[in-house]
Amino acid sequence: ALNVEADRVTLSARLIEAENKGNVFNETLSSAPGAAQTLPLRTARAITTALGRPVANRLSQTPVAASDFRLYLTALGLIATRGDAQRSAAFEILEEVTQRNPQFADGWAGLAKASFLLPYMDADERAANLRRADQVARKALDLDPDALDALKILGMLDSVAPDQRLAYLKRATELDPGDPEAWFWRSMTQEEFVLQAQDPVESAAKVVAIDPLWAGSWLSSELAASFGRLDEARGFEESIAQAAVAPSTRLMAQARQAQLDGDLSRFVALTRQAQRTQTETERRFGSKMPLMMAQRLLDLPVPSQPDMAMEPKSELHMRLADGNLPSRPELLREGLAGAGFWENSDLVKMALPLFISEGREAELIRYYDAAFESREDFLRLAAREGQAHNMIPSVSPYLVLAFRELGREEDAAWHTVQMREQVERWKAADTGSIYAVIYELMFAAIEGDQPRAAAMVQKLPEYGWPYSMAHMTPTTLTLLRDDPLYDSVRDLPEVRAVIDPIRANLTKEREEVLALGV
Repeated sequence: ALNVEADRVTLSARLIEAENKGNVFNETLSSAPGAAQTLPLRTARAITTALGRPVANRLSQTPVAASDFRLYLTALGLIATRGDAQRSAAFEILEEVTQRNPQFADGWAGLAKASFLLPYMDADERAANLRRADQVARKALDLDPDALDALKILGMLDSVAPDQRLAYLKRATELDPGDPEAWFWRSMTQEEFVLQAQDPVESAAKVVAIDPLWAGSWLSSELAASFGRLDEARGFEESIAQAAVAPSTRLMAQARQAQLDGDLSRFVALTRQAQRTQTETERRFGSKMPLMMAQRLLDLPVPSQPDMAMEPKSELHMRLADGNLPSRPELLREGLAGAGFWENSDLVKMALPLFISEGREAELIRYYDAAFESREDFLRLAAREGQAHNMIPSVSPYLVLAFRELGREEDAAWHTVQMREQVERWKAADTGSIYAVIYELMFAAIEGDQPRAAAMVQKLPEYGWPYSMAHMTPTTLTLLRDDPLYDSVRDLPEVRAVIDPIRANLTKEREEVLALGV
């Protein structure tokens, strides 16, 4: 049954068992009018999944017991919810299924996916989950080189080389172009390795077009904004709002549009309203993190989130994000005073400005010397997981400041050269990413090139900065803070012309959010 309304197109499908007249499938899918062509594909995928048929362009020849195949489908459904208990249950089910059906490639692929998404308590447990996901995914591909979930998981693992990751995810989307998760993970990986990948926004647009109500589509507008494509970002949210069935989904789409416009009080109000009727999984992955980031941008206290899926050492993350650098004894207790400091790149990026602003340069350089016996050791760390293009531009500027303070001019000059090379790589790649602008700004600041720095600051609003950064990285907001890196450029008239109105708006929005009772 097809129902066309002014702002929505709805396709309802029902399957009836001929022998007993019982319902075996009943689902209603909706979309914005401009994306209605995706509804037949989405409905067909839902029906074939319900019938235990392959949805990708492949037929598995592996024999598997019918009861175990039903368990396999049940496990995939549990994984899709992203709930903690459900993901754990799916892992246990798939372990049993693969033990009884050792030649069932899709079962092993599902187990790899369950391992990758399995909840964890600490970094060691997370690492063990990822190692198992790698091993099991490769076993699945040995049995069937087109095992879809195995391709997707190997495309997401840091243990796999960047070019291979991109190839795995490209193959996954070729096999099943209607899989929003495959397109979502492809867009994430393309963004991570943007200097060597195709346009990640194009893949994110596929997610919204295929299934605007799938959770991954909620990040598409943020990604588009980070590439300066604000009209596309707003278009994504309009498609999601028009396709929404649940009021909470429509409210969150409207909230994200308000966020792009810098109306953070409306964003907070709509997000809190949406949370009342969201499922716990929707709250956890769709609104808690963006709300927390908005509170941080407004310099409001961020309540602890014990039920959120966060990286290891999340408490330390929160302290650093609040501008609170732990003392050396505290870092010692965490195993971070010395070479261990460099093991978590996010922590490093958050801590570096604080070391400089608190006059702890000598301590920072002691940690540097403990970790890197040679400059090549630093380059090896920077190149780990293919991330030299992000680590060097965001870390080296602060090392330059510290080395200069300690009179180690040769080391400062070497890091300046490394940063220049990476900034030139970004410019040559011409990705359109906001990080190309931010890194050039950081380099101009460290070089004392005030005209160049001012030109980069003037470009930032083209990306919706700072409001569009729903998942802020440590390098995105420090221009608005007391980061010593920008001491020489922050008071330039051209810079003040950009950041003073932003600060004024943040002050106004903070008062309005406080009036809401947050």
